[in-house]
Amino acid sequence: MVIRRHTLWRVKRETCEKGTTGETDDGSRFSELRTQNFEPRTLSLVRLARPACLARLSCGSATQWMSMSMEQSRHRASWFSPAEIPRLLPYSVLTVALLAGIAALDIVLTPTLHVGVFLYPVAILTALWWGGRRAVFAATGLACLLTVLEQWFQPTASDNVVTANLLIGTINHVSSLLLLVLFGSACAWIARQQTRYIHAQDSLADLEAKLTSVVLLTPDALILANDEGNIVLWNSSAVTMFGYSEKEALGQPLTVLIPERFRESHLQGFRRVCETGETHMIGRPTEFSGLRKDNSEFPIELSLATWQTKSTRFFSAYLRDLTSRTRLETRQAVQLVISQVLMEAETVEQAGARILQAVGLLTDWEVGLIWLSDQRTKTLRCATVWEKSTRQAHDQFLRHSLVTTFSSGVGLPGRVFASGEPSWITNVAKDGNFPRLEFAREAGLHAAFGFPIKGSQGVLGVIEFFAPEVRPPDTSLLYTFADIGIKVGQFVERKQMAEETTALVRELQATTSGTPTIRGLLPICATCKRIRDPKGSWQEVEHFIEQHSAAHFSHTICDVCARQAHPDWDKPGLSG
Repeated sequence: MVIRRHTLWRVKRETCEKGTTGETDDGSRFSELRTQNFEPRTLSLVRLARPACLARLSCGSATQWMSMSMEQSRHRASWFSPAEIPRLLPYSVLTVALLAGIAALDIVLTPTLHVGVFLYPVAILTALWWGGRRAVFAATGLACLLTVLEQWFQPTASDNVVTANLLIGTINHVSSLLLLVLFGSACAWIARQQTRYIHAQDSLADLEAKLTSVVLLTPDALILANDEGNIVLWNSSAVTMFGYSEKEALGQPLTVLIPERFRESHLQGFRRVCETGETHMIGRPTEFSGLRKDNSEFPIELSLATWQTKSTRFFSAYLRDLTSRTRLETRQAVQLVISQVLMEAETVEQAGARILQAVGLLTDWEVGLIWLSDQRTKTLRCATVWEKSTRQAHDQFLRHSLVTTFSSGVGLPGRVFASGEPSWITNVAKDGNFPRLEFAREAGLHAAFGFPIKGSQGVLGVIEFFAPEVRPPDTSLLYTFADIGIKVGQFVERKQMAEETTALVRELQATTSGTPTIRGLLPICATCKRIRDPKGSWQEVEHFIEQHSAAHFSHTICDVCARQAHPDWDKPGLSG
């Protein structure tokens, strides 16, 4: 279907510019739309949706004036507009001159034969042609006035040899006036039907232009199909969504857009609607899976409608791509699950396994691995692995990963470890820095992405995932997991700090576990300073403390006691 869109926009712009002056050119626009290579399918959509508008087009269709051009009709509808006076003035003058000529011919040339009753209708038809109903009224009134004036100035003009008496002449004169009035009324009725026809055409043209613009420019895909299930309308959004051009899609069955597992149920429901009119999905938005030209599936929201014409049944489907919304919902779900896992997990190993499972299932990855940094060797070692479904093809790849170490910059984990940024590989078979390529090829893995586990001191590890199909990079997903990597890194540091604290406390407790301690109130002699033990025996202070603690005594003498025992203690040579 070849559609000149610039014509549609030009028509809409002219409507806005001329609508305020009364110069509605919808009739000519309708003719233009029909001649600008618009497919009958597009224009017939309006006719199917608005049969009442079409019924209005039958008014006055029996008259010969219905073939008049839309341009003439537009001018005729607005002839009293000041802007139209210069254009209509010559027609008005010519019509008046025609009426005057007919009157002169009727009075001067044929006083014995009244020909005005035959010639005045010609002037009235002329007024109908260029001026519409109001011009017809003016021409009819002027013709009647001239007829009366003819009778006034030339009474014999209305009498012939047969109608000699005044009564019969009066009857003929009145009959002429009645004929003019009847003919003028008939022409006015025709003009009125023309006006209604113009308005109906204008409404239809405007509606058709609006609905055509909606069909062509809506961001949702619009597909129409007949009762055979074949596509009869395919808009530009459907081209973008499914990848089929309009030429490729028209005439194809709807099943080319439906995944194989849903086709049988679609055919059963389609036959049921065509045979019985019973519907289950029509009128309710339904989330579904669509199939692109490259056989990739994607989520869509489907809204169906159907209508019956005299000859066949049609189906319409509005389709909205939910890929962006689904990705956003997935990222939000991943963030929520990761936060919950980090709150509930007691160890890094337990959190790692649950993180791989949550991310893999929610974002549809087949294999996941966690690599942790070894501070002694400055390398990455695989700590945890996960696979969505147990497959023998994955065993070699996972076993090889568990015994492999990566230094900075080597392989996908080393690349992420060195840069500190997420990385995406569309197809590992075409990546020049992937040492596990042979094992990945045997396992049927192609797409891969990894993101760092970041702590306050740098990168603590790397998490990577693999998928069996080739996937283009998803930048928004990488940014999401970069944030998740920071949260995981903070969790790992908290757990490591908690483990170090626990180990230190245990070491201190082990050091002091066999040492007796002295607690409580000790009875001591006020005179000799002996201490009574729990058995009731009085012991020297040194002996008691040595028994109930790890302390030992070394005997010496203080300065006070030394001076009491040795009065000459302060003499030179004695105090040392």
